[in-house]
Amino acid sequence: MLEFKNIYFDLDKSNIRPDAINSLNNIVSMMNIHSNMEVELKAHTDCRETKTYNQLLSDRRAKSTIKYIKSRISEPNRISGKGYGKSRLINRCNCDGQKSSDCTEASHQKNRRTEFIIINN
Repeated sequence: MLEFKNIYFDLDKSNIRPDAINSLNNIVSMMNIHSNMEVELKAHTDCRETKTYNQLLSDRRAKSTIKYIKSRISEPNRISGKGYGKSRLINRCNCDGQKSSDCTEASHQKNRRTEFIIINN
């Protein structure tokens, strides 16, 4: 079974980090080998900031990731995705705007991710 690793983002950023390049290039490689493969991505934020702000940030993260992959694969319409803001936290680091969390930065980092799902192989 083929699975892709999540990539992660810095706080308040949507640019692709250098540590994500290998994971993204692996996705590109597999999509170029498997010409029917379709991938959907889901971009997320941590809980800090407002719901609206985080939705916009996760949308930017999704777009920057899609742009990276699209520019390197045949048939760019095979990659899609969207942002989910802070609606799908993977740990108990819950806060809202001014309400802070006692989570560590490492715990918040786990939520600032983009996940990849193969929807057709």
